[in-house]
Amino acid sequence: MLMKQKTVRFYEESKADNEAYEKLEHFREYGFNSGRELIIAAINAYSQKEQSSSGIDIDIEKLAELISKRIGKISNQVLSIEEEPINTIRDTEIMDKALSFMESL
Repeated sequence: MLMKQKTVRFYEESKADNEAYEKLEHFREYGFNSGRELIIAAINAYSQKEQSSSGIDIDIEKLAELISKRIGKISNQVLSIEEEPINTIRDTEIMDKALSFMESL
């Protein structure tokens, strides 16, 4: 599997940078397993938001449901790989986390 890498710098003097960095540091509060997952979801959600404002209609509930399903699938895969018992998280909890994250954008 090939990987591409980007470096992101957060400047201490910037309030917006500090707020974003703080959210990135607490990725689990938004239902993600890593900062990478949070960043990818944020970029894709922002992109879809931009498309929506340019005339393409998007259902925020449907998007949140898709994100929550993806988060649940990734969580189960990670737990299976680590050979830990799979703790099922209610779909509503995952959806709430996804919506919470999207509202913070």
